[in-house]
Formats: sequence, structure tokens, C-alpha cells
Amino acid sequence: AAEISGDSARYGVGLNLDLPVDQLPERNVYRASLIRLERAKRAVEELTDVVVADVRSSLRNLKNARLTVRIQQQSLEVARQRLEFANESLRLGVASVDTEDIVDAQDALLSAQESLDSANASLRIQLLQLLRDTGTLRVDPEAGLLGTALQ
Repeated sequence: AAEISGDSARYGVGLNLDLPVDQLPERNVYRASLIRLERAKRAVEELTDVVVADVRSSLRNLKNARLTVRIQQQSLEVARQRLEFANESLRLGVASVDTEDIVDAQDALLSAQESLDSANASLRIQLLQLLRDTGTLRVDPEAGLLGTALQ
């Protein structure tokens, strides 16, 4: 606006400014959202690390269970050979072999069979745990309790 009177002039300028000065609540909501996002990212990373560690552990346990089965199979074969040897020695009349040796060999064979059965059960359990940890365990309700998961 301008005013002119005689030998003086007066000028005025008006400015209407609508600055976003009161954006504190919006800024706080934005920062809170960023914090929640970073927490969620860390939670996903932590869960990923836990899953990877569980799967690796399950794989190690499965390998150990397979090795245990092989060892128990060999132990069973040794126990069978021991019993055969004791029976043959008794049949041939070897003086150092008596019926107690045969009973001991039979006990060892029975123990080896039980250990092999236990190792096989452990192997199946480890396999199921690996399938569970990897999220690939599928159960067929039509086929029974575990279905065909082990086939």
C-alpha cells in the first residue's frame, strides 16, 4: 500500500507468511515410526540368525546321528562275529571257551541290537527336528500320525 501526501511518501508492504512452525507433533510421529521400523528390522535379523543357528545345529545333530547308526551297525556285526566264534570254539572243544562265554556273547549281541535300535530312533528324531527347523515338515492326516514324512 502506498500513501502520497505533499512532499512525503509513505510506503507499506505486508507479508502474510504461514510457516509450518508447529510441526512438532508430526515430527515426533515420524521419529517414532522410524524407531519402530529399525526395531522391526533388528527383530527380523535376530530371528533370521536364530533360525540359521537352529538349522545348522539340526544338521550337525543329524550327521552325528547317522554316524552313530553306522558305528552301532559295526558294533552289531562285531557282536555277531563274537557269538559265532564262541559257538564254534565251544563246538570244537577249545578249552578256554565255556557256556559263560556264549552267554556273554549273546548279551553283547542283544545290547548291540538295542543300541542300534536306539540310534535309529535318534536318527529319525533328528531328521524330524531338521524338517521342523527348516519349515519343511509336512504331515499327512490321512496316512497316520507322521504320515509319509520319513519316506
